[in-house]
Amino acid sequence: MCVCIAVMGGLVPLFLATASGNDWPQWMGGPQNDGAWREEGILATFPASGPVVKWRTPIGPGYSGPSVANGSVFVMDMQNAKPDGASERVLCLDADSGKVRWQYSYPCKYSGVGYDSGPRVTPAVADGRVYTLGTMGDLICLDAADGKLLWQKNLPREYQVKIPTWGFSTQLLVDGPRLYGIVGGEGHAVVAFDRNTGKELWRALSSREPGYSAPIVRTINGKRQLVVRHADGLAGLTLETGEVIWSAAFPTKMGMAVCTPAVFEDRICISGQWEGTAMFKVRPDKNDATLLWSINAGITPEETFRTEGFNSAIGTVLFDGSQVYGVSMHGELCGLDAATGRRIWTSLALTGEPKPKDKWFTAFLVPHNKNWFVFTEKGALQIARLSPTGYELLDTAQLCDPDMAVGNRKVIWSHPAFANRCIYVRRNSELIAFSLAATENKTP
Repeated sequence: MCVCIAVMGGLVPLFLATASGNDWPQWMGGPQNDGAWREEGILATFPASGPVVKWRTPIGPGYSGPSVANGSVFVMDMQNAKPDGASERVLCLDADSGKVRWQYSYPCKYSGVGYDSGPRVTPAVADGRVYTLGTMGDLICLDAADGKLLWQKNLPREYQVKIPTWGFSTQLLVDGPRLYGIVGGEGHAVVAFDRNTGKELWRALSSREPGYSAPIVRTINGKRQLVVRHADGLAGLTLETGEVIWSAAFPTKMGMAVCTPAVFEDRICISGQWEGTAMFKVRPDKNDATLLWSINAGITPEETFRTEGFNSAIGTVLFDGSQVYGVSMHGELCGLDAATGRRIWTSLALTGEPKPKDKWFTAFLVPHNKNWFVFTEKGALQIARLSPTGYELLDTAQLCDPDMAVGNRKVIWSHPAFANRCIYVRRNSELIAFSLAATENKTP
């Protein structure tokens, strides 16, 4: 299951080790690690035949999205899935041609996890090293140039934690000299590792399960900190020691803390399948976050659009200070008043359906200048604008057909990467690079 959240771009400048302006080196993407794409020379509309395909490379199944760094694309997949010969694989491809440069595989028998079609976590790349986390908790560091193993750990064995229901799916985060991961368990819900050696630097918090939400770094009340969400709540931690700056309870059913916190200044918005959407405020004089509002819109398809909130299971939550945007349970794209949680508008433009239909409908919303590139689970890429007045669809192109079976439909639940004026899309069976450069996509 791909955990997929973007935060409004250009709002919170961050430091990320050795990420070029054209790279997408880890899951949140971009050199500022905020989910925004800032390259220039990008098309405004699509050619009638769709954007130019630069290359296609067959790969094995999985939910791991691609990352792009220093002319290479990194992704994970599964090989030899059944009966007992399963292995997880890390692939490095040439970003221009799609040719496989190297691969690293290791035995990994899946046991007791849902959606057992492959690894979930996007590789994180920094300073010539690649960090990956497999479904069964194999944390691995490889040399980005040749795939040589540098260090490895098995999180369930080292920390005596159970494999989560849907496997280890929390994204890794590289920031400065540290690699952060959400592990779960008593006293080590969050762990910081030395990214060069794998040595544990600190551990913090306790949680029933790790959840599936990505850690992020943001500045809140003047203090740069690690913001995490686990199965029981959310917290801000010091980067160097893991000391708790603030925390708030927000327990989730079945450990489904998926949506990454969306931060704007001192407010934080999160959502859940059963819990709905909630807004917190971090106060500088307290060690907790105050709940401003919490609204549960329910989990059934909206025959009549609701007037408040939304329930996002694995979709995107965006927060720009005035509005909150998110995809509710069955593809209802919603705009909320951030002050109250009141719903301002609802759209089904992402689904192409006349009414809400597919449970856990997923889309990936990436800001680019004044527009948004929105990639849906159906393989469509939309160019749009989001505002308090609604969702304005500017153009759309069908990039590829989904091929990951979920229930009675097929989906793409892997976050694409935007780099080198391209979008890199991972289906269950292949990785595809489409040019989004204006010069390569002439329109009449």
